[in-house]
Amino acid sequence: MLDSNLPAVADTLQTLAQNSSEVSPGLFVRIMQIFSIWLIPVLIFAILILAWRNKVKVYEAFIDGAKEGFSVAIKIIPYLVAVLVAIGMFRASGAMDIFVALFSPITNLIGMPAETLPVALMRPLSCLLYTSPSPRDRTRSRMPSSACQQKTITPLRIT
Repeated sequence: MLDSNLPAVADTLQTLAQNSSEVSPGLFVRIMQIFSIWLIPVLIFAILILAWRNKVKVYEAFIDGAKEGFSVAIKIIPYLVAVLVAIGMFRASGAMDIFVALFSPITNLIGMPAETLPVALMRPLSCLLYTSPSPRDRTRSRMPSSACQQKTITPLRIT
């Protein structure tokens, strides 16, 4: 699969070099397709090379991060259930429909469909659920233990 992309890359670069003053939409799409195919493998490879260069134990750091992520997920389950139940009760009671009907003149003035108001109101609540620190977490860092250690990073020198 990678070998079949190399001629496309060469053709795209040649076309770009010839028409450097203006990029057509078709050429832009081809460039973005090639970029998107190669972005993640190159990023993973670069991270592994930098980790190797800085002598970071990648597997142990990954496992520490996964453990921390799993424990955070377990901690937020009660809050997630509470928010989902509250939203369900708000909608089932009919209060959401009344709220939308009250604010539909305002949303019509700004060109926003009134049906999108519930999403606009509930979206910040769901973001707060995941980003708000718990008072219990103030004494403990959320970073994996390997990430909290002070490391010296040498600058990359290109010769």
